[in-house]
Amino acid sequence: MAFYLRRAFSERPDVFIFNDCKFQRKGEIAQIDHLVLHPFGFYLVESKSVTGSITVNQQGEYIRQFGSKTSGMKSPVTQVKMQAQLLQLLLTEKKTDLLGKAMFGMAQKGFGPGRFRLLVAISDQGVIKRQGSAPPELVKADAVTSEVDGFLQFQRRFTGGKAVGSFFLASNEEIEQRMPPWDDKELASILEFLLQNDHSSGDSLDSPSTSLKGVTSPEPTEQRNSTDAAGARQRVCKLCSEGSLEIRYGKYGYYFKCVSCDGNSPVDSHCPACNTKAKLRKAKKQFFWNCPGGFGRLYFENQ
Repeated sequence: MAFYLRRAFSERPDVFIFNDCKFQRKGEIAQIDHLVLHPFGFYLVESKSVTGSITVNQQGEYIRQFGSKTSGMKSPVTQVKMQAQLLQLLLTEKKTDLLGKAMFGMAQKGFGPGRFRLLVAISDQGVIKRQGSAPPELVKADAVTSEVDGFLQFQRRFTGGKAVGSFFLASNEEIEQRMPPWDDKELASILEFLLQNDHSSGDSLDSPSTSLKGVTSPEPTEQRNSTDAAGARQRVCKLCSEGSLEIRYGKYGYYFKCVSCDGNSPVDSHCPACNTKAKLRKAKKQFFWNCPGGFGRLYFENQ
């Protein structure tokens, strides 16, 4: 599923893919297999590995079969709905910080349920048997990207001023399904909030989409001060003693590239705040620590 999403959306400047992310609120946890952030909201994708078949009966009960063995299973649709509810509550608590005003500045924008669309992706080799019940969220993995792309195309018909006529030709049902897009600043703020509140152990934001790719970054926080960035820019290439370094991403992760001599050098993976091994997160040209002692602390800024 991660491969399908990366292949379909890695070149989209306003679509961001999170894999295996985790969010917490008041002691509850939402473990989300795949989260797609886009200008109109979110797609939450729950992946289910099914090598045999999965049956949905008239009562909406799920039954898994592999060979001669049959067993019941929890509803994956209910599972992803609960994840979406927690994420919605978490974002709603910060809506005044993340979103602007609508209706000529009179009404605060929010994170309504229409912003969260849900899918359950079944393995390509699995079989879906719909016996009297056909949950629209239940699809094969290879159909997920078409569903997401179709939704984005539908929404973009009414935005950007390029298809104004389409709005007047649309049906009442289509108009009701329209979602006003978030602007670049709002999208960047939401992205940064997700990065800061993702409690997964790894780097969940898929590497091809780690930069904001044209989306305006939010204002720096007090942890991301100019002295951190200035200190980062003073790093010197160990091969030629020049200071023109950039962080780039390669087959084995992030590394320093010297613009002067074209040499490569490793990125120190130990956070100076707590001296533990940490991962980097990228936001446009800036790189931040992701560890208990330095979470959100600026490590380096490309020129």
